[in-house]
Amino acid sequence: MKTICVCTSVHRAWDVRIFEKEILTLLKRHRVIYVAPETDSQPPRIPAGLTYIPLKKTHNRLLRFFRVLFVFRQLFSLRDQVVSYHVHDPELSIALAALKILTGKYCIYDVHENHSAAIRDRFWIPLFLRRLFSAAFSIIEKICTPFFDAVVCVSDEIAQLYPNTDKIVLPNYPSKMHYHSIPRFDQKKPYILLAGGLTRVRGVLPAVQAFVMAKLPEEFQLILLGWFESEDLKRTILKILADSDKKNRYQYIPFVPYRESLRYVKESAIGIIPYLDYLNHRFGIPTKIFEFMAAGTPIIYNNLPNYRRLLEPYQLGLSVDCSDIIAISKAMEKLAHNPLRRQKIGEQARQLFLTKFNWEQQENVLLNLYEFPSRCCVFSKVVSCDD
Repeated sequence: MKTICVCTSVHRAWDVRIFEKEILTLLKRHRVIYVAPETDSQPPRIPAGLTYIPLKKTHNRLLRFFRVLFVFRQLFSLRDQVVSYHVHDPELSIALAALKILTGKYCIYDVHENHSAAIRDRFWIPLFLRRLFSAAFSIIEKICTPFFDAVVCVSDEIAQLYPNTDKIVLPNYPSKMHYHSIPRFDQKKPYILLAGGLTRVRGVLPAVQAFVMAKLPEEFQLILLGWFESEDLKRTILKILADSDKKNRYQYIPFVPYRESLRYVKESAIGIIPYLDYLNHRFGIPTKIFEFMAAGTPIIYNNLPNYRRLLEPYQLGLSVDCSDIIAISKAMEKLAHNPLRRQKIGEQARQLFLTKFNWEQQENVLLNLYEFPSRCCVFSKVVSCDD
């Protein structure tokens, strides 16, 4: 039994992908030392074989990059206890390359998004600095990547950014453990759910404006579940709703623990994923798409090429231009007024989740990365229109 060090310096300690999926999977065959930000919350369950080492939190976004030395020292101190390092943050790429050089351990870099593109979409950074940081990160990553034994990518589009590197694609499919049961169709509530990061680039503004405009059955409500990127945006969104004729037909629910949020995903009649056409959104598939699929919930989504490749062959919802308020409102009306269509889409989505798009189908891909390192260049496809 091997001991693997998994590290994140930014994500919440009990992050769904890192802890609930990857770490719990690795613990089936290995021990794990988990280095992650300190937290007051407890994990849903304390698994055997896990050692948790908390890191002091840093709330200043820019200071994240200056923590690398501290995190490196923490990881380096574990060198005699572990056979592998598996890190999840872009700023730790330098630390991971240094660990490879100094320890010779098996080093895995886990990529959740196109980091260079994501930096360009960070509006809290001044524009000229965004371009500078994005270019600098691309250079640093290209220098560091050859030192990694493998790269774990969340989508095929991201995997293509690492052409000369051993890699696997490990999509963010939900676990059957979390979706072993869902409400029957007639038990669904008349909710249109927008969940996750409530940000401008993720289309919260046009989605809310479309809800206000849409002619929906009286019982339908909008549920905003998650955190706003700024107080200004929060005030703007809530004012639009409060000043509309639907002021009594929405709920704003701040961030709740993952397992509690699942209740809203499972119960909602319609899901909406209005991510706007920014470069980073063309390199991955939002986890919420798969979660709505698992819940048997039809969705409204942007007509980005990577989303359409996944969803259109199965007709799991309505694809619209999510910068077009009228188009979104019409899509809401079509689904809200057609329960038979919602039921048909939901049943097909649920079946696809149970047979194909679930985490359990991916577990061996991750485990084999550690059992057969020389074979880690084998891809696990996120989507194929020929399937």
